[in-house]
Formats: sequence, structure tokens, C-alpha cells
Amino acid sequence: WELTYLGMNQLMVSSDNSSSIFQINRQGEDVLVTSLGDHHWSPNGLHGRFMYVGHDLIGRFANNGNFVLFSLLRETSAIEEPAVFSASVPNFDVFISNNVILEPLSQDMWYLFDYKTGEYKSYNCLIDDAKKAECTYLNSGHITKGYQCKPSAAAVCSNMTRVQCLRSKHCGYCLSTKTCVEGGELGPIDGKCEENGESMWIYSSSDFIKSFASSSL
Repeated sequence: WELTYLGMNQLMVSSDNSSSIFQINRQGEDVLVTSLGDHHWSPNGLHGRFMYVGHDLIGRFANNGNFVLFSLLRETSAIEEPAVFSASVPNFDVFISNNVILEPLSQDMWYLFDYKTGEYKSYNCLIDDAKKAECTYLNSGHITKGYQCKPSAAAVCSNMTRVQCLRSKHCGYCLSTKTCVEGGELGPIDGKCEENGESMWIYSSSDFIKSFASSSL
């Protein structure tokens, strides 16, 4: 069973297949005062841990990094299916684990947390009027060892293979130095990529990747 606080003194008690919403009393001995509604989850939807992300949205998060958001109708305490939004958490690769939870600590700050290892990742997740969540990776760390800043784009580019470099929107390949560096369509961010006055800069494009990746590089 999972307990999810929905704000406004409402608590959701859930199993994998169903959820019940209760009005709670913070002052009395009996916490669950009134049953407000029940919901049986579709067997065809994403099943995972529950979370409340604000904006009257209930989320479910799977251990492959995917999450979905459902509308909560406050007037009737009904949960609407199908989901209004689905996406994947950025930079999820190191968290291939059944021990990971995705927990919003505020309406915009979300945390991935592995409760067995103590590792976490933090995100800024903005939810717009269309109930779409745009999550930006901020940093990672360990609950007792501290955090690590997000690596710079230059460091990320330098560790890419040549094919990965051409697929990146933030990096390009310099033929003269045979390095992947941060840059855009006009060239690298720092310095120049030239040889005998001629540009040697290769920036990623969907059409050019196929031919360039199959060349001598």
C-alpha cells in the first residue's frame, strides 16, 4: 500500500490496481474521516509508484524512467483516465533499479531517489496550463556525501564519440583537431575550427549524419 498526500487535507491510499481518497482530520484520533471516492486503474496503463505534483495532478512513475500524469477533479474526488501527459525523466540511465522513487518536494522541484544506495537526481519540472511537465536536470549527488554539479556542455561534448557528437544539438566536430567541442551551426563556442583559412567545422544534421557516420570517420 502507498499513502499519497493530495493537499487540502486529502489522503490517497493506493494499491497497484486501485486508489481511495479520504478527507483527513489532523487534530482528532481518527485520521481518515470521510471516504471521498475510489478509483480502479486501467490494466492497460502505466503501473508504478504514486506521487502528487500539484496543479490537481496525480502521477505514476515506473522504474524505467517513464511517468504519467492524471487529472484529479477536486469537486468529486474523481481521477480521470487516460493520462493527460506522459514523458520520461531526463538523465535516468544510472537509476536502473526497483528501489527508485520520484518525489516532488514542491510543485516544481522533483527528486529521483534510490533509497537503497542514497543516490539522487534533482530536476526543475514546470507544468504549463496544458498540464504538460517540462523537466530540466539540475544536479545529482548522495544524501550523505553531497551533490555534484551538472557537467558543463564542453565536458559533455569532449566525452562523446564522433557519431554522438554529430547527433548532439550542442556539439560539433572539428576535422582539423579531430575533437568534439561545444558549438552551433556557425562554429565552436570557443576558438576557431579552421585549416589554411578554410572552415573544418562539422555541425550535426539529420541528413548529414548517415553519410558522415559511414565515412572514414
